[in-house]
Amino acid sequence: MKKHTDKCQKNNEQIVKKVTLVKFARPFVPHILNNITYRYLFVNDREIEFKPTEYYITYDIETFEKIIQQNFGEDSTVISYLIPYSIASTVKNKSSIHSFCYDIRQADFLDQWLDQVFEEAKQIKKDNKYEDEYIQQHFEVPVTGFNSANLFLDIGGGTITKGRFPYEYINIDNYATELDKSESFPREAFDNKLKNKSISEVKYQEYLVEAAKFTTRWDQARSYNIQDTRIMIELIDNLIKMMFKYKIDMLAIFSMSQCANVIKYSSAYDDFTMNGNYNAEDTDKPINITMPYWIAKVESYIEQDQKKNRDSSNNVTIGDYEYFKELFEKQRCYICNCKFTWKNRPTLDRINNELG
Repeated sequence: MKKHTDKCQKNNEQIVKKVTLVKFARPFVPHILNNITYRYLFVNDREIEFKPTEYYITYDIETFEKIIQQNFGEDSTVISYLIPYSIASTVKNKSSIHSFCYDIRQADFLDQWLDQVFEEAKQIKKDNKYEDEYIQQHFEVPVTGFNSANLFLDIGGGTITKGRFPYEYINIDNYATELDKSESFPREAFDNKLKNKSISEVKYQEYLVEAAKFTTRWDQARSYNIQDTRIMIELIDNLIKMMFKYKIDMLAIFSMSQCANVIKYSSAYDDFTMNGNYNAEDTDKPINITMPYWIAKVESYIEQDQKKNRDSSNNVTIGDYEYFKELFEKQRCYICNCKFTWKNRPTLDRINNELG
């Protein structure tokens, strides 16, 4: 709290942010509390009906790099910026998996892609919906753009591989003429200056076999773009199944680090049920107040009130000893249902003396 206060003390040492602390501690169970669907099914003893979000859209954008070398002030320089020339998506819904692609040759191609994404999302929303209308649910449609190369290496398990396309060879200055050509790209077009690597003869021959299936290089570019989105489907499905083992809806959380955090706390509640008996075994010594203890408590309250000039006419008295002795021995904490002990002591209200 002190660190938070120090951080928030601005504006002539005035706290500009307010911290609101919850009144009672709650168990940290993000896989339950952060998912309204699972939370609803859990409290209604219907966990068996819980299902992950299975239908979604992937996308990938291919870009040119345009060198500008523009200064912004004394300390900032923008070397280049990216210009999109092709965008593709693969849609997974209940009935099919299909793809579409738009490129720079089409007017407002990004807007056209966005329009189709929203149309596809309508069906995906229906497919992800529970049949029971009373089940609480978020209806956001996942549209994800994982880097397909990194996803393939990190997750694995896919049967589709990335295509080969000389994306470094194509730039803002030559794309109009190079992509209109019908012949295959030369081997040197695949040189990777960033990694200082060249394509092997075997892999180049494999590329030539694939390239022969297309009429123009534009067709190759579009196919490469689509394949980058299609390759994600199987890998994301693997992630969904992996996370669901821990009762986690991966696409409702999406961040892999957050998923890992939720798995940790989900594992701690593997055998937790709403109707289970979780009364803790209390080994602390039960509270049994004595008259000397009570006299000291009463006198302490009177002394506190006198120092603060508070009215003490309604304070507890020595004559209340038997009443509170029986109360402390028989009553339980209304929050945790535990008996009062010397470690878990009851406290008397010090705001309104009429309450005790």
